[in-house]
Amino acid sequence: MFNSHVHTYFSPDSTESPEAMCRAAIDRNMCGIAFTDHASLDSYILDNAYRNILNSCEAARSLNEKFSSLKVLSGVEISEVTRKPDYASRLIKATNPDTVLLSVHTAVINSKPVYFSKINFSAMEAGEIYSLLKNYFRDVYNSVTSADFDILAHLTHPFYFINGKAHKNIPAHDFYGDIEKIFSVVIEKGKSLEVNTSKLNSDYNMLMPSEDLIRVYRQMGGTLISLGSDAHEKENLDLGFEETKEFLKKIGFNSYVYYEKRKPFKISL
Repeated sequence: MFNSHVHTYFSPDSTESPEAMCRAAIDRNMCGIAFTDHASLDSYILDNAYRNILNSCEAARSLNEKFSSLKVLSGVEISEVTRKPDYASRLIKATNPDTVLLSVHTAVINSKPVYFSKINFSAMEAGEIYSLLKNYFRDVYNSVTSADFDILAHLTHPFYFINGKAHKNIPAHDFYGDIEKIFSVVIEKGKSLEVNTSKLNSDYNMLMPSEDLIRVYRQMGGTLISLGSDAHEKENLDLGFEETKEFLKKIGFNSYVYYEKRKPFKISL
């Protein structure tokens, strides 16, 4: 299996070394991983983002030479791209990653970006949450429409905090219209939808996006998907991959993709 979404200590929320991630992937008989460390354009100074991602990419290239049994590719997870689009394009040009993940991690509250993980959804009324989610899907839509990327990462990310943590039970189907617009752009641009397994070991216990939304993507003509466990610890490198593989085959997918030099390569499921 190939994991297209892996973090290392070049992200602020991981302590794992790139080499430790590689050795763990080999122990799990994985065929490859991509280091996609964070470049959140709301919180990083460009110089920090540049140094961290450059170091991550250089580590990937060095380790790809070291480990003949594992393909190790470079990447970056860029978030909040619409707020600083020039930063994003400059960062990609400067670091030359194999793959670019696109994500949204924050909401703007009182004119300031706040990570979804820091929002007290338990204290919010349903109307406030619906408004926040509408803005989230608008941000994702604007991102996929305007940005340079390969893979749309962990769509529906806020639902983990809203429903999984705060137990608000806000139904995703209330936003299907917004989500279908995002899928349409991803499909039209020939980009990939990530199937993110990172919350399968949590109380939320769902893929991101959820199984029903992946079915919608498939029914709309989506054919490109990638697998990512969003691993910040080596123990989660292949989290949920086997059961996810079976689900994807069941609904009609026969392959998934990883990106090398910004081009998709298929792997049979």
